[in-house]
Amino acid sequence: MIHKHVLLFLRFTSLLGLLWGRAIVISGNSILYQNEEFNTLHAQQLSKCIIRIIETHFNRDMTLTIQSPESWHSVYQNVPNIRTTFTQVLFEMINSHNLISYVSLGYIEDYRKQIHNTMKPGSHILILSGADGLEIKMAISMLERIRHDLRNDKAKLLIVYLEPVNTEKQFQYAGSFLLLSWRAAFLADASVLLLEKFPQNKREEIVYYFKGFRWLPEDQKDLCSMLINKIHMNAVWTSKDNRFYKKDIFPSKRLTNMKNCSLIINAHQMYPYLHYEGSEFRGIMFKYFEIVQNLLNTRFKYIQEENTGGIHVPIVYDANYEECSFTYPYIRTQLTWFVPSGEPIPRWQSLIKVFNADMWIFICVTFISGTLIFWWIAILSNISKECRLETGISLYCMNSLQNHLAMGIRHETEGPLKAIFLTLWLFYCLQIYTLYQSSLIGFVINPGELPPVKNVKELEESDLKKLSAVSFSGDSFKDTNISYYVYPLCKELRICYKNLAISRNSAVLDHRYHGLIFIRMYHSTEGKPSIVPLVENLDTLYTTMYVRRVGCMLHARLETILRQLVNSGIMNKWIENFDNTFSKQYYANLNIKHTVSLKMLHVQGAYYLMIIGLLLATLLFILELLCYIVKNKC
Repeated sequence: MIHKHVLLFLRFTSLLGLLWGRAIVISGNSILYQNEEFNTLHAQQLSKCIIRIIETHFNRDMTLTIQSPESWHSVYQNVPNIRTTFTQVLFEMINSHNLISYVSLGYIEDYRKQIHNTMKPGSHILILSGADGLEIKMAISMLERIRHDLRNDKAKLLIVYLEPVNTEKQFQYAGSFLLLSWRAAFLADASVLLLEKFPQNKREEIVYYFKGFRWLPEDQKDLCSMLINKIHMNAVWTSKDNRFYKKDIFPSKRLTNMKNCSLIINAHQMYPYLHYEGSEFRGIMFKYFEIVQNLLNTRFKYIQEENTGGIHVPIVYDANYEECSFTYPYIRTQLTWFVPSGEPIPRWQSLIKVFNADMWIFICVTFISGTLIFWWIAILSNISKECRLETGISLYCMNSLQNHLAMGIRHETEGPLKAIFLTLWLFYCLQIYTLYQSSLIGFVINPGELPPVKNVKELEESDLKKLSAVSFSGDSFKDTNISYYVYPLCKELRICYKNLAISRNSAVLDHRYHGLIFIRMYHSTEGKPSIVPLVENLDTLYTTMYVRRVGCMLHARLETILRQLVNSGIMNKWIENFDNTFSKQYYANLNIKHTVSLKMLHVQGAYYLMIIGLLLATLLFILELLCYIVKNKC
């Protein structure tokens, strides 16, 4: 985004004067020279030079954009429209050679209505006639047009200045245009083409020299401030030989030494990438920037203010952003709801929670079936024999209950089938009793928990108060992730998680890595976590770095170093080390009881059952007594 102060013409001319020794003084209708006739020979020679640059340096698989004074004449009408000859010759020569597809750009009234990234050019040409001081302001507008609509900071930029410039002033003007392209459009891979002709005497044959000027990062004193204090003339084209002399007009730039300049990092807490420990930042990105400092000879200062700093980290990646400003999102994080763990099951339910519902149904059916079989055996025995056996159903119910409780009963049986059935019945009762007794001990100590909220649908249907611990840097990221800002924001995360664990009436939306740290802080005395994450994640966010200063050169080095650390597994190792450190710290402070002594509280279910039995027995005794009294009176 171009700042407004960069676009103000007076501020810009003052800046150039400060950096290059003198301000560009605009007077009347000229800047440097009074305009002279731009003849066809001049146009052809310059067009040949540009064609050679397109052939050897531009990516011909990507579109070329061209901006000339003619396309902006409707806005800057005071700029004389006198360079039509050169523009026509250049377009005709590009078309005749069929080198590259190009687009001629012009003025757009409102950039906010434009769709970004509709075209991704690989190179730009800006043509300035030098006929009037307003063209400096027009050059800023041209670069603003590139910055707003054509997002590719890796593109090459060629600025062509048509007015002949004296030798002693060439470095001043070339430096001004190079600084303008870097500060206003973030195009570091730029070159300025200036015209010089010899001799000035028209009686001799005129030879045109087109000089290319560039800057290299290793020559600058303060790259972090994006200031250019030294440039080079690295190429000269002569119209006599139609070739370049000296060096490459677009030499490669690689950032190796930033000369201990200082960059501000706009840091945001997101474990394990960046987080506070005391008054200092820690995390894997902090260790990453320590490596970058040593490799590039620079210094980093961490702040938490919005919309400041040369690097923003970590932020959420959006595919619509330009690739040269954002590193590849190697790191991802899941947004997850953290909810209270299940409510503890009341201890009195431990007597029935030993078996599930299906098991209890099976036991009841078997109990009824066995009781009926014993009852039928007694009835059949009374029919076939003279002896009389008790046939009351209540007796056989009590016998079956005693068998299930591993208690002995008196029972007479004859015949092999009855003996086999009795044996199997007693074996079954012993198995059920042993299974129940062994499981009952564990349920008396810990009856378990009710199932917690499992998914987002259950969370929406619950009465839990929803809070968010998710925040993003910058207003543009808030607009992208507006759905996460519907919920109230947790300003004090420790308080939010403490209320979640103790009050158990809220749910917190947070990054999974971050939330897992707080889970370790809150446990029951049995060691079970008081907070659990939902099984499903709400969203997956890809985090990256946003490089606002220095541009593609710094971005390329940061990207390379980050990729090497990720591919080598060092990043994962750092994450494991941080997890182990936090785990040891929090687990050492947990108050978990590893030995448990039985108390009255643990066996409250048995006491409840005893009280119910005594009350029922008392009630039946009273009813039986009343029935006896009423019967005697009658």
